[in-house]
Amino acid sequence: MYTDFLSRLKYHSQRTIIESKYGRANKVAVQRFGQFLCRKGLVVCDPSALVSAQPFAHRVDSGMYTVWGLVLTIPRKGQRTALAWVTPSTENCVVHGIKTWEPALVEKATPPGNTVSTDSGVVAFCNDEAPKKYATAKKHYEKLLSAMEMPVPGHPFRSPSGAVVGSLSGMGDGTYPCFWGHSERGISQLLIDFLMIDFERLRLKYRAKDDRRLFVYD
Repeated sequence: MYTDFLSRLKYHSQRTIIESKYGRANKVAVQRFGQFLCRKGLVVCDPSALVSAQPFAHRVDSGMYTVWGLVLTIPRKGQRTALAWVTPSTENCVVHGIKTWEPALVEKATPPGNTVSTDSGVVAFCNDEAPKKYATAKKHYEKLLSAMEMPVPGHPFRSPSGAVVGSLSGMGDGTYPCFWGHSERGISQLLIDFLMIDFERLRLKYRAKDDRRLFVYD
């Protein structure tokens, strides 16, 4: 369900209306939040838990990775990130040809699972080297936590301890599922769903009078 949805958004986000669980978004944007170098493992966590965070068990190819977000503007709710995903920077904003999605299991998680929790309303994306580096660099870590308090949909933070990209987590605190999408070319895309959209009920309709694409519920 994510594959078709993301591919349509890539080309039509400026003319799209999306119905969320919290109201209909009158503005939709696919935004580039930032990027970082990753040699092996990806980490997604609450910024306050970064120094003890574990990577996902699935390993990725070495290279630059970009964090993207689907940002909805909802009346009386403001800007909210409904989805965030990570792709190799060579793949633009979505990986083409994704055939399968599977739970993104977190390494050494007890109990095993594919969820990420946050108590700060923000999640951080980075490589698996960053937690150890920030654990030994208190000043860098304090600056990181301060930067992640900024009330914007997404933003990058860079220091000698490594680049970290932050994203607002849907409507705030919570526990959110993560998935790997695998393409026929062997390229993977990590996605975190902030549970703002009921994808099982969502249907695409066209409004001819203004060429709008409406993702609305049945």
